[in-house]
Amino acid sequence: MKIGANRAQFYLECLHELRQDLEAINSKLLISSDLPEIILPQLFYNEKATMNKLYYEQTISKEDRKVEKMVKAALKERAIT
Repeated sequence: MKIGANRAQFYLECLHELRQDLEAINSKLLISSDLPEIILPQLFYNEKATMNKLYYEQTISKEDRKVEKMVKAALKERAIT
């Protein structure tokens, strides 16, 4: 992510609060610095995982579309749709 230190700190604080809110309703928030095309297939492939669908927001930037394409290819490689 290409952001300044202050914005990064703000995001971290927001994510920490969101994680606490989700835990209060017996849910979880996973935060990872791994590449999406690496971590997402691993989440589906793990035998303990309960994930069976992936929802995401489509983007219009060239860089984001490239990542989306790599994630789709990685998921397809593991027969995840």
